[in-house]
Amino acid sequence: MKFFLVSPNERSFLWGAGDRVPLGALYISSALSANKIDNEVFDLNHYNLNALLVKIKKEKPDYVGLSIISSASFKQMKELSEKVKELNQNTKIIVGGPHVSALPQSLEGLAYASIVGYGERGILKVIDGEKGIVKEDIDVNEFPIPNRSKLDPTNYSMYINNLRTASIVTSRGCPYNCAFCAKHDRKVRFRNPENIKEEVRELKKQGYNAVYILDENFVIKEYHFEEVTQIMDKEGMKYKIEMRTNDVTEERVKRLKQTGCIETALGIESGDNQILKNIKKRTTVEINRRAIEIFKNQEIPVKGFFIIGLPGETYETARKTIEFAEEMRNKGLTNADFYSLSPFPGSEIWKNPEKYNIKILSKNFDNYLQKGNPVIETEYLPIKKIEELLKEARTRWKK
Repeated sequence: MKFFLVSPNERSFLWGAGDRVPLGALYISSALSANKIDNEVFDLNHYNLNALLVKIKKEKPDYVGLSIISSASFKQMKELSEKVKELNQNTKIIVGGPHVSALPQSLEGLAYASIVGYGERGILKVIDGEKGIVKEDIDVNEFPIPNRSKLDPTNYSMYINNLRTASIVTSRGCPYNCAFCAKHDRKVRFRNPENIKEEVRELKKQGYNAVYILDENFVIKEYHFEEVTQIMDKEGMKYKIEMRTNDVTEERVKRLKQTGCIETALGIESGDNQILKNIKKRTTVEINRRAIEIFKNQEIPVKGFFIIGLPGETYETARKTIEFAEEMRNKGLTNADFYSLSPFPGSEIWKNPEKYNIKILSKNFDNYLQKGNPVIETEYLPIKKIEELLKEARTRWKK
């Protein structure tokens, strides 16, 4: 049995695309290998699509697994599915990823199976005979760590503070319900310390000096926070994290500093309290300001994420967001990314835009994510004004 796992080319819509390995595909690869199933991984950020099609035609894999997010990768993977079918009718297409978990019938007629949820167990169920929409949970400690040798390490060039950096996850899932978030899983699953330690040690052997921990929120359970920071400290591995601002305390940030944290990213979203309330963020401008200042006191750089066009957004509230970022520039905020609201499938705003007074102008996923144009209007802001505010925010921050 032969299995090809394909991760999309994200360069057309995502800044910095291709700087890190596709962890999802590598986790599935490890699960397949653990079950003695021959497999290869193809990252189209670094692997030519035509070369892949030639390889598929020649080797005729039994299965091709495609990862899809709600972006230009949807069209890309749909077209790839069609070409695979033209080359070999016997090759079964399996699709998964956030887009498929939200809209499992997206590739109906092309996909042999659409996996809703996590792919490691789901893909094994498909091999055992299930097809159609396959729903599956996961034990995050059940399968081996990602086998990065499946890909050429020289293709990946993420650096933080001039340190060669790999991406990892120490937990999956998020218990919060922000209205703009399409996270399908509210249950949090934690990797055990030995599992994490094994991966960190393997990364050190491969020449990595730092890791970017991609957990939805690094501090959900205190015991997990203590365990992971202890591992990083003992292994001498520097690290970057993402946190919610309402979890930031002086004690936690001191521990982060002491154990090797070199950067954090905070989802700030807005500079207006009513907007934060509208999206169920459970934070305030004051909480956000204090969180940034606490990190500054420990000399840990902070990157902030901001969104223009959230429910209830007016010209005045958008200006508050831009001005808040400017205010905090000299108070600990060292970098800022500004996005327009994308109502991703699976999010509350996608499911019920009228409730949030959001008008979705386009469901063409080619326009979704970082490089895309705004695809919504609020009741107070037309799309052209959102474009102008977004351009101003990005321009001012670059000065």
